[in-house]
Parts: sequence; C-alpha cells; structure tokens
Amino acid sequence: MEVGEFYEYIGTDYPTGIYRAVGVTQQDSRERITLLRVSNDQHMRKHTGEIIHISDSETDTFTQTVEPDKERFRVVKSKARTMPYAAFTILRRLRRNTFLSALSLGSVVAGFGADSANFALISTVLILLGSVGISVSVSNWYNHG
Repeated sequence: MEVGEFYEYIGTDYPTGIYRAVGVTQQDSRERITLLRVSNDQHMRKHTGEIIHISDSETDTFTQTVEPDKERFRVVKSKARTMPYAAFTILRRLRRNTFLSALSLGSVVAGFGADSANFALISTVLILLGSVGISVSVSNWYNHG
C-alpha cells in the first residue's frame, strides 16, 4: 500500500467503503498502515473521520480503487431547500413595512407601464426607485417604529 492511494475494503472486520492510506509506520519490524475512511457505503465522498490501523497481513482485504465521487450538488440542494423560507422571510418583511412596500411596488408597476408606453427615461427612474425602496423595505435599514 502507498500513502495517498485509495483502497476499497472487501472484508468484514471494518465498515465497508473506500479508505485512503494516510501513513505507514514500523512497529516490531512490521509495517502498520493507517487508513482514513473517505466514503459511505454507496462510494460517495464523506468526511467520516474514521481511522483504522492495519498490519501487513490485512492488506489482502483491500483492493486499490479510484477516488470516491464527490457530491457536487450538495450546496445547490441545500440552497433549494431554503428558498421557500427565504421567500417567506422577504414577504414577511414586506408586510411589516406596508407603506414603503406598497409605494415601492407601485413605483415598479408604474415603471413597467411607462416602459410599455415608450417613456424610457421615466420607466427607468420609476423601476430603479421602486427597486431601491423594495430592498430598503426588505432589509433592516428601514425601521418604521
């Protein structure tokens, strides 16, 4: 076994998964190999922190393999799960600041109306002011009391 390489455990003494060799030490004229478990049972990357120490005689229960797959979309999944809560938070803050929210939303709607009537400068100003008003209403910059 070489340090830095990945090995799959095929025995029954330790949890199944993929291990990475992280160290080799000499003990009583025999090599002891330190392995870190880096995957779950489905061979997906997992930071388990589980460390095992094996002797030379146990290396036949491990086969060399490739690095386990990473869950690339974990962040996207967690963001997707929190989106409804973020939307509820925004709506709650808009409801708390009703006057500024209504004024800002009205300005945005009027801006889109002015845009459809080909008043470009007026629509830009109204949409910009409405957007700033909405962001102030949603943030903690504005506290009406």
